[in-house]
Amino acid sequence: MIAEKKGLPSKGRYGANLLAQAVLFRYEYRIPYRKISNLFEQLYGCSISGAGVLRLCERMATTARSEYEDIQKQIQAADVLFADETPHLVDGSKSWLWVFTTGNRTFYAFRDSRGSEVLEEVLGDAFSGVIVCDGHRSYPAYHSWLQRCWTHLLRGTDDLSDDDTEAWSIYNRLFEIFEGLKSFLRTDPTPVQRIVVQTNAREELERLARTEVQSGDADDVLTMLENGIGHWLTFVVHPDVEPTNNRAEAILREPIAMRRIIRTLQNQKGMRLHETFFTLLKTWKHQGNNPYTELQRLARNV
Repeated sequence: MIAEKKGLPSKGRYGANLLAQAVLFRYEYRIPYRKISNLFEQLYGCSISGAGVLRLCERMATTARSEYEDIQKQIQAADVLFADETPHLVDGSKSWLWVFTTGNRTFYAFRDSRGSEVLEEVLGDAFSGVIVCDGHRSYPAYHSWLQRCWTHLLRGTDDLSDDDTEAWSIYNRLFEIFEGLKSFLRTDPTPVQRIVVQTNAREELERLARTEVQSGDADDVLTMLENGIGHWLTFVVHPDVEPTNNRAEAILREPIAMRRIIRTLQNQKGMRLHETFFTLLKTWKHQGNNPYTELQRLARNV
């Protein structure tokens, strides 16, 4: 007869520490399954194959999924939500990894599409907050209260020719407007002052968008400006909204680094594992929780 120990997983040969470490090594430290297998052999004399490590992660994901879905419900109620997406190969075909973050919660979702139907599915049809985003058409197709990212608008200067005085004139004026708005907001203005400044700034942007130009680069930035004309200035009247989507872009860096290592996911199971553990690990870190301790907690319920 084998004695039962308190706090052990209800099934399987392996304890909570090993289950937690399998996920931590894979999704926090980006170690391939084969090398995790070698680590377990070296550290503990534990003979488990790379495929066996994968199965441990799958068992953990099944238990973790309810917390994943809870985080989705919480972001659906956000007042301000930062969103972005990046392509990711799954079985050689392009899918998209979406990210949604509030600052203390982050939710990742793999989907086959970059369209507005993903936003409808993830956020629901009653989302009422502000979405900070880039200029992809899926966002205005889903929601009307947006903040377009000024970094995307202004980054065209990175490759701009010094000789293109027409384009530089446009960009310099945009920089002036943007810096002026940020300076204004640092004065802690009243709501009425915010509305007045937003109205004046929109009129200025509309005038600028009507500028006739010959330069292709100047035309490109004016087209971007005009296409988002109703969404550049939400941050002026909403104190909790940032004018750039740098927060969501930064949160995509870890999955992008993982993508460079693994190249392509093999199937839907891989997508499910990635979105589940990326979500939980990032959210725990936002909230100041120790990911390993949290994974041990989950493992005891496997």
